Amino acid sequence: MNNKFIITAACFLVCLFSFDLCAADANEAQAGYSIDTRQNNPYGLSQWQRKPQFSIVNERSVYEATWRAKPYQVWPSTEEWWDMHLKVHKAEDLPQVGPWAFNWIVRRHPCFMVSGDAPRFSLVETPRNKEINPRFYMMGELRIRCSVGEQSFWLDERGKIKTVYYPWGTVHQVDLRPELPLQFKIQAVLAENCGIVVEVLPIGDANKPLNVELGLYYGGLDSKFINFFPEYFIINSNDSHNDTVELNNNMAKLADPNIPLKIFVSAEPTGTVEVDSGKTSDFTTNRIVFKHKFSTGENIRSFRVLACKIEDDKSAKLSIGKFDEYVQQTKNYYDEILNSVDIKTPDTVLNTGFYASVVNLDYTYQPPGWFEGIHEWNSYFLNNYHMSAAVALGQFDRARDGLMLSGGGPKGPAQVLVSDGSIFEGGHSTEDGLPYFILQLYRYWLASGDMETLNKLWEPTCKNLDNMFNVRDPEGDLLLNFHQACNAFLYQADHLALPGDAISPTMMMAGDLELMAKMADARGETDRARNWRLRSEYMLDECVRRLWLPGEGRFAAAIDYQGQFQHASYYTDYVFPILYTDVAKEYSWMCLKAMDNDLWPNDRLMGCGNFKPDLFGNNAIHPLQMSEASEAYFKAGRSDRGWTLLHSTALSATVLTDSPGSFPEFSTRTGYGLPDYGFSNPAAAYLNAVVSGLFGVERTSADKPLIWHPSIPSEWPGASLKVSGISVSVEGTIENRAYNVALGTAKPLAFSLPLSGYKVQNVTDVNGNKIEYKVSYEVGGGNLEMTLPAAIEHKFKVYLKRWDVDWGIPKEAAASDVVEWKLPFDSFQLVDPQNIFEYFRIDGRVLKGKLTASAGRKTFFLINRTEGVNMSFDLNIVGKSVPAAKRQGVLKGKREGLVLKEYFDSESINGKNFWRFGQHKFDFSKNVKNIQDDYGEFDIGESVFDVRVNGKNMIQIETGFSDATTLALHLSGAKRYFTYELNKKISGLEFLAASECQIRLTGMQIGRILLRYSDGYIQIEPLIYGVNIDSSLIPHAKETTVYKLEWAKFVYRFSVDADATRQLQNFSIEMFMPDSNIGIFAINSISHEE
Repeated sequence: MNNKFIITAACFLVCLFSFDLCAADANEAQAGYSIDTRQNNPYGLSQWQRKPQFSIVNERSVYEATWRAKPYQVWPSTEEWWDMHLKVHKAEDLPQVGPWAFNWIVRRHPCFMVSGDAPRFSLVETPRNKEINPRFYMMGELRIRCSVGEQSFWLDERGKIKTVYYPWGTVHQVDLRPELPLQFKIQAVLAENCGIVVEVLPIGDANKPLNVELGLYYGGLDSKFINFFPEYFIINSNDSHNDTVELNNNMAKLADPNIPLKIFVSAEPTGTVEVDSGKTSDFTTNRIVFKHKFSTGENIRSFRVLACKIEDDKSAKLSIGKFDEYVQQTKNYYDEILNSVDIKTPDTVLNTGFYASVVNLDYTYQPPGWFEGIHEWNSYFLNNYHMSAAVALGQFDRARDGLMLSGGGPKGPAQVLVSDGSIFEGGHSTEDGLPYFILQLYRYWLASGDMETLNKLWEPTCKNLDNMFNVRDPEGDLLLNFHQACNAFLYQADHLALPGDAISPTMMMAGDLELMAKMADARGETDRARNWRLRSEYMLDECVRRLWLPGEGRFAAAIDYQGQFQHASYYTDYVFPILYTDVAKEYSWMCLKAMDNDLWPNDRLMGCGNFKPDLFGNNAIHPLQMSEASEAYFKAGRSDRGWTLLHSTALSATVLTDSPGSFPEFSTRTGYGLPDYGFSNPAAAYLNAVVSGLFGVERTSADKPLIWHPSIPSEWPGASLKVSGISVSVEGTIENRAYNVALGTAKPLAFSLPLSGYKVQNVTDVNGNKIEYKVSYEVGGGNLEMTLPAAIEHKFKVYLKRWDVDWGIPKEAAASDVVEWKLPFDSFQLVDPQNIFEYFRIDGRVLKGKLTASAGRKTFFLINRTEGVNMSFDLNIVGKSVPAAKRQGVLKGKREGLVLKEYFDSESINGKNFWRFGQHKFDFSKNVKNIQDDYGEFDIGESVFDVRVNGKNMIQIETGFSDATTLALHLSGAKRYFTYELNKKISGLEFLAASECQIRLTGMQIGRILLRYSDGYIQIEPLIYGVNIDSSLIPHAKETTVYKLEWAKFVYRFSVDADATRQLQNFSIEMFMPDSNIGIFAINSISHEE
């Protein structure tokens, strides 16, 4: 590569991203982009990304920001709430930025302290109950009021605020200058796991003394539902109206009938203690107040407050007299967590993200497992990635307990669990969590050798495995389907259903069968192991035979029960083949290549899919998905792409967010971390991607070699990682790199290195002695592999050289060309997963053949075991130019509304998107003119339609729908088609409609319009979701004109041309794909003006 790194020793930051669109492409210049982080762009942002509000102070998850304070205001307002809510779920940047209150937390189960950009502090706990998304027990808030002369104000609403965010708490510095010669330093820390301690230190100017009254207000207990925006909850003036306050020796006990907990509050010094009845403001009713008067011309001491929860009327666990002890204890706790790991790479954002992921995993830990979130979804849900992350960190006790929680219940693994650990009775079933449960059980067993835990979970796991195939493979063809809302398995795919035969569940379960076979071997169950391996091999063979799309170089996501290939895909369709199976590498490697084009909207981010409409779980940017995909890129030897995804994920979790250091549920389309925050699955996936993907460390039990398969970007000058008993490091760039592993006990080492366009020159120990190795010859680069005998430390050097030869293969060729290309060596093997060649033959150094007639950018591979060549070649096959598809515009001519009154049969269509699956009714009363007899004129674009205002005002057309669980087809009571007799010459038809389709139908033909002419000619016009069929929730079709009736309710116009030289006898509208429906409100015929 020509791009060079520029690294400053002072900050050890990334200064260059350079990723190869195909790291092993031999005939294509390497694509890249340079960012010099020494200048004004320390975090390697693209120009189209927002500027971060926060900066990294210390890679160990410490951040800071400076704000201009503003009055507290609930945002968004009631009037704009729904629009902003939809904006979030469409993954768009919000117009509002900080400072926020209550947008940041530190948690140590079961309580968490909520702080934020502004100095307001609350103690919160999530109840353990039967809910999957329980409310918060907000145990009051501390707010600080300052009065100087006639001025009286809240410190969070005045002056300049500098906030530093630590893993253990926050430090706010409020500067009131120049208006007042006064500053405050406010430190807030979580006290043990049941309280908060806050210290307020005024800083005055002895030359400009002021008389100050400081009021420390505490109260406002309430049960809070989550807020979908950066603040964890909204403060209302009535929060404390039903609170009770008991005073005793200048200390207070506060209670609220909506929560079962009480709060004990004390201060030191106490000052004047009173209960505010609301005289200060509407927000201060029933709040305990500690008031202090002082002069800034004298020595000023700090003022301290402690708030501690009380359960069952017991005495408070904490005492204000131990304030310093609590502060130091909490700081020591998080220091100990962070000291257990160490990472050094040239990318400070990636490093900081790694430390943040370690902290986030501890924040979300709720023994014996992990809550999915803190901001929302405060329940166990499914720990799909957590046990793997715990194993990576060497936290075997937590991994074991998590497996027992997930798999040790009465129904076996792996159930969706609510906040008290019981099974969620909300529609998910045993198969949802099983694929990742088996993966994590295997990783834990491989790392620990714990047969006792494996034996406890074995038979329940086998039972649910049988159930998985019974339920998800009703046809018995060993290709699996998956139910509506795959989000417990295919994480966050809330809107996706996979009827028929689907690639992602089939691929992962084929891989899981191999893992089950390995565990069965360890238990002596050889027959079971053999049968599972045979089934796994058959499943992979069937995936290739039935689902491989050679023209696109990827697997189809699914074939539905109508025999139609699904056009759009989830990221798992591209990454599961290489991550979790042994399917031939020409297929899995090509899938990643296809994902480059299909899911990357720009050079930094990857969408979770390419479904429409634009929505969470459809095509938005999700940190977990990018982290898991990065593992696939690392495994393929495409480290630059993997690094890019880790960097972008870390940005959204550290500084490009409204909650620094907190892993978000998903991100905007510019990579900005969106609420909900404190999400553990993304944090766990990121941590695992760094340890097992980038650094390639896989733990094994004492009797097995440590597995190390690093995929460090070729230009990095070095990198190192320490995780509980294992330290690995690399020094030097890829062509001359030293590798080092230090272990707590002596172990053998199984080492592999993706070659990605390089050939091996030599492998030596530190003294220059040669070490034996072998090269596996796989497409996309192959691997260097070697096994070293047991040692406490393994040190060696690998010398590589990039291939620099004339391969004799052009970048472009014509379709159907007969080719004859001269190769640089003899004995090449050609691998052609995209069927580029109709036929080929290699004679010596000459490749002869004929290219396919299919045009497009294609990839094939050449492997030469003698020379150690494993290369991919991109070839642009040029075919005959195809005229661009005609984009339907506004039809010109005389319009005549067709009379549809007798055909109207419905007042609604069925919703299919945005978790809205009920009936969608459409009322035009506010959008029409000249209403007469329930009909009015509706203008849309340049067209006018005569519509029935409400009631039964549409013709609903629908074939049927798939059962959400079984995927069995249920026929609809609505019409499957509609026919209208016309008998006249026209130039076209235009329709006013509303429709809803499941996202799996993106880009697919779901129906058609047939125009039957009197001479027997039939014209067929396809109806395609995303082209001329739209979504009433979020319109996105290319050839429709839309009109917004109300929030998330759109109607649209589309049209078809007709042959004006023929008499049109009749036309029909037909919907033949289930899970789609359309409502026709009006139809105009268009005829040429006389």
